[in-house]
Amino acid sequence: MAFKVINQTVIDVDSSGATQLQSASGQDIALYPDQNVWIKQGTKLIFEGTTPDDYEAKLQATTVTADRDLILPDESGTLATQSYVTSAISGGSLADTDALAEGSSNLYYTDGRVDLRIASANLSDLADIDDSARADTYVLTWENATSTWIAAPTASTYGTSDFNTDFATKTTTDLAEGASLYYTDERVDDRVSNLIVAGTNITTTYDDTAGTFTINASSVGGYDLSSNTTTDLAEGTNLYYTDARADARITTALGGNVTIGGNLTVSGTTTTVNSNTVNIGDAIITLNSDETGTPSQNAGIEIERGTEANVFIRYNESTNVWEFTNDGSAYTAFGSSSTFTGNTDGVNEGTSNLYYTDARVRAAVSATTGSAGYNSSTGAFSIPANTSHISESGNLYYTDARVRTHIEGADLNLGTNKVLFSNVYATTGDLPSASSYHGMFAHVHAEGKGYFAHAGAWKELVDTSSSSGINIRFNSIGAGTAASGTAGDIRATADVTAYYSSDEKLKENVVEIKKAINKVKQIRGVEFDWTQEYLDAKGGEDGYFVRKHDVGVIAQEIETVLPAVVATRQNGVKAVKYDRIVALLIQAVKEQQSEIEDLKKLINESIKQGE
Repeated sequence: MAFKVINQTVIDVDSSGATQLQSASGQDIALYPDQNVWIKQGTKLIFEGTTPDDYEAKLQATTVTADRDLILPDESGTLATQSYVTSAISGGSLADTDALAEGSSNLYYTDGRVDLRIASANLSDLADIDDSARADTYVLTWENATSTWIAAPTASTYGTSDFNTDFATKTTTDLAEGASLYYTDERVDDRVSNLIVAGTNITTTYDDTAGTFTINASSVGGYDLSSNTTTDLAEGTNLYYTDARADARITTALGGNVTIGGNLTVSGTTTTVNSNTVNIGDAIITLNSDETGTPSQNAGIEIERGTEANVFIRYNESTNVWEFTNDGSAYTAFGSSSTFTGNTDGVNEGTSNLYYTDARVRAAVSATTGSAGYNSSTGAFSIPANTSHISESGNLYYTDARVRTHIEGADLNLGTNKVLFSNVYATTGDLPSASSYHGMFAHVHAEGKGYFAHAGAWKELVDTSSSSGINIRFNSIGAGTAASGTAGDIRATADVTAYYSSDEKLKENVVEIKKAINKVKQIRGVEFDWTQEYLDAKGGEDGYFVRKHDVGVIAQEIETVLPAVVATRQNGVKAVKYDRIVALLIQAVKEQQSEIEDLKKLINESIKQGE
């Protein structure tokens, strides 16, 4: 069976049971019954990003000449790729040694490293040389039997002077090359190539013409370091951590200037600062900061005085005063008479608080009114026997008229004292002008009522004349709780029991609510959150009368079907008479029950007809 588009087979099942997904370009995919998916070389497996045609990851085999396995992540999440060399490969490729970072043990070749190695080498480090029997005057002698240079005695010896004489004008050009060969770059290159041996999954290639040495790591396999730790890796230039190294580093760092960007906490019992100058930016220095309960520790500043007794300035928690000591033992409180020595003669006079002198007092005193007299020479006053001899000036004498005028013309502040008066009038006709006495309270005894003068009229507040009790008018009422302060608001912490007038004899034009069910369907019972503006106007949430989350109806929806139960307050806010909605619900239940009865009747008739 095959599925074709025009003349091109797109999906086919061959004789082996494999499902072939074919393309016009020959980039086919085969799904075999053995659970393998076969994709022809050159075909790309594309992983589309989250946004189409934005980012794509492609997997493609271009030229397949042998069996190769690409191992996807196992249950540990490990993918065997070229990046097995401890993430040291740049870009995930090992095309050349530039992609493999140098380790701390196996170093790359450089001319400088070879020159340094040769300069620091001993004879024993060189191949084909045995100097184990060396001694003074011994020379290296070639031994054919072992093909080795050995240390052996010689009959003829050369001293420094002989060497200088014979070779002073010679160079290596004058000395023919023997078994010990001269240095050439080529020989070093060959030597390095022979010394470096490829290991597991690593091959080496030496290009003698280009003078390059290439190390290639296989793309399959890699080093298995799962059972190794840093203990198995020799330390290179990147040193391992030790407590000793960390301590040494910190000690070195703290030897100079130290800047701490955050808070510094010292948990010891003693902190010593050996600097001569301490600069503190804070305006307040807190002592005794570990005191949490009733203070008991005296705190202050001690001054070191060498061979003399140290002195202190401290706050004494026992006496609750600041005090100081000049000898290290006897303390004197600041502000006491013993704080100062000598007398006022030893304290210079300031510019504000001047010392007393008779001349200054006499110069400051004078008598310029009435019959009183003052002699500035003797400092004596002459005062009349009574006020009759003293003329009235700025300070006026008392008169009843002056007192009445003063009281009536200003507020009377008696402090904690009380003003007791009886503000009772026989009838309302006896009440004074409400405009003249705005804010006045008055009691009309004959009527048993209390009034308040406001806006040019007397407002009735309390009526005790009713046989049923007292009538009171309030802005807001709180029963068992504080009043909210919102005009017309009544709050009670217990039940509010009341009865609305509903007597038939008080009503006319009585009709049933029509289409009650349709009206109920147009309104909703909702849960909602009050706005912050509303909550603030109510004094904020209290978890009892005022809560953020609430249930109810929407006034505008009710107004469209039952406008009689919705009213708009003076501030423009709509309010609902929730108790009146019961009438609509009653009529809706009746209509619904009538429909139920009709349906039951139809069902019963259908059952009878079926019998």
